[in-house]
Amino acid sequence: MTQFTHGLSEAYKEKEGMQSIFSKARVLLLGNLHELLDQVIDLNSIAAVKQHVRDLEDATEKIGGQTAVAEGHYRSLGDEVKITETQIESTGENIRLILGDEDESNDVDAETLATKLISLKAKLSQQLTDYATAKETYEAMQKAERQLKSKHGEMLGSLNRLEAMDRTAKAQEKAAEALKSAQSLTETGTSVSVDDVTARVRERSAVAGAKFRKAMGEMAGTLDATVVNVQAKELVARMKAELKGSKTPEPAPAS
Repeated sequence: MTQFTHGLSEAYKEKEGMQSIFSKARVLLLGNLHELLDQVIDLNSIAAVKQHVRDLEDATEKIGGQTAVAEGHYRSLGDEVKITETQIESTGENIRLILGDEDESNDVDAETLATKLISLKAKLSQQLTDYATAKETYEAMQKAERQLKSKHGEMLGSLNRLEAMDRTAKAQEKAAEALKSAQSLTETGTSVSVDDVTARVRERSAVAGAKFRKAMGEMAGTLDATVVNVQAKELVARMKAELKGSKTPEPAPAS
């Protein structure tokens, strides 16, 4: 009986040690996650927000896996508690059955079962403690996971707003540069150039008009000279004819 009890005690100690390591690992993980959640991020730096979003994504993925493990451990301990409670109830019933048969010769079996019952109750006590710790750890990890997801959503929203503002700012800067360039052209070049061009066109137009009028005048003079020449030829011809007519002898009268 002593060896049985000692064996159970050693098993409990080993399991308790594993539980302690399990819990400490999760406490450390939770501490790191809370530190990540409490970090102060420069919301004016897109790079800093992007890095924090990546850190939150990695942490969310990591704690998601660890939360699943914690849940499995918590539910497994719950099943063990139920099994031990069933064993305690069954062992107690067996003891009462032996003691109630009015046969003292088998009371020693009741003592053996009583020793087992004591061990089972000690086991249940430890299981309940482990179960409570596992439940607490699981719930804490669930909460941390929800906080991480909420923080990730918040920071992702901030990142989207920052990127949109950055795009808007860059577009406005480009528009401002374009307007500045256009204004510069208007102020420094356009007005002077238009005046100069207008003056040059006006001068060219005046010169062209003068040339045109001169050309038309010369053409008119040429036409007048041609007409005069033709008239002069006609006059000369008439005058010749008149001269010839005056020199022709008159015909003799008919006899």
